[in-house]
Amino acid sequence: MAKIDVIIPLYNGEDFILDTIKSVENNTFKDFNIIVVDDGSNDNSSKIVRSLAKNHNNIFYYYKENAGVSSARNYGIEKSDSKYLCFLDADDLYNPLFLEKLYEKISLKDADLCLCGYNQLIDEKIYPKKTRFIKNDFLTNYLITKNKFHISCFMIKRDIILANKIKFYEQTSYGEDIEFLCKVIKHSKNIELVKEYLTYYRLDPERDSLSSFSLKKIEEDVAYSYRLFYDERLNLNYREKKALINHKLVGSIVNKLLNAIEMGYDLDIIRDIYKAYEPIIADRTNIFTLRSLKLYLNIVKLQKKLGYDKI
Repeated sequence: MAKIDVIIPLYNGEDFILDTIKSVENNTFKDFNIIVVDDGSNDNSSKIVRSLAKNHNNIFYYYKENAGVSSARNYGIEKSDSKYLCFLDADDLYNPLFLEKLYEKISLKDADLCLCGYNQLIDEKIYPKKTRFIKNDFLTNYLITKNKFHISCFMIKRDIILANKIKFYEQTSYGEDIEFLCKVIKHSKNIELVKEYLTYYRLDPERDSLSSFSLKKIEEDVAYSYRLFYDERLNLNYREKKALINHKLVGSIVNKLLNAIEMGYDLDIIRDIYKAYEPIIADRTNIFTLRSLKLYLNIVKLQKKLGYDKI
């Protein structure tokens, strides 16, 4: 049994999976396993990973029928047996010190969860995604994005996941990581931070803004937000509820509608969507000071673009 399992969901990732696995293997901390879950790839991904597994006794390859990234990650959790788990997407990368620094902190402090910051990797250029690293009221600060973390930043005590029966929601491949991580954060009594940027999130702005953009994602934002809100096991406090529904959800709706306008979507369609979610938007909170003000100004901007008066 290794000390850490790194779970990598894979689907048609032949362009990046070799570099991703190498970035893990090149870590200074060596007591880990890599669990690659191939979610029905039909490119050369399988060949690449199987070849690596022949030469590395800590790489484990599993194939399953395509069912989405959440299903692949859940399958990886089932196959894991280490004390700590990490999740790395098939096109993202680790800094060579990621495992060493997070393991040192999480084990020394006997923490349930440890995080670092991440970099955006755009056209092979590195841009740190600035975050505040605030430990107090951690979930609230995560939801209002003072704490900005990607799933690749997390090292999680496996017992937290198992004891609380936390799984990725398999009926969607959008927002599933946020929903999962909110549950992990809420159930973690001791959270530690490594205040360095030690992972790399590969971002293709053109691809991410065009081919993956859909106003249907607003429905999924609403769905996972209310699943969390009504989950009695989480017992969210007042500020966490306000951060989740009256700030984050409102911000997600407003930002997607503004993006749709910039991308040339029909204004009548956007107006219909705005009217459908207007009660949620109107119920925004003011308790997060500057962030609440910025959200208010975005709402005003959206209303002007749609030809409406201010709330």
